[in-house]
Amino acid sequence: AREIERGTTALMQAADQVTVVADSTKFNKSSLALLCELSMIDSIVVDDELDAEWINTLRLAGIDVQIAAIRTQIEPTS
Repeated sequence: AREIERGTTALMQAADQVTVVADSTKFNKSSLALLCELSMIDSIVVDDELDAEWINTLRLAGIDVQIAAIRTQIEPTS
């Protein structure tokens, strides 16, 4: 697991731009692994259930936040 973490971090450091795609359930959790600091992220795509506080925190860190709407299932009518 540590090798994957180091490899991913190295790729992020070499990249011109880092975009993270994560759903809102990944926030407010602790983890044993840290891939990068917020300062390494240029943009993030996250679902529309992320708390406004997190959105503000990310934007204040200079991260471009893109909100993706969660698609709801529509039952077909007969």
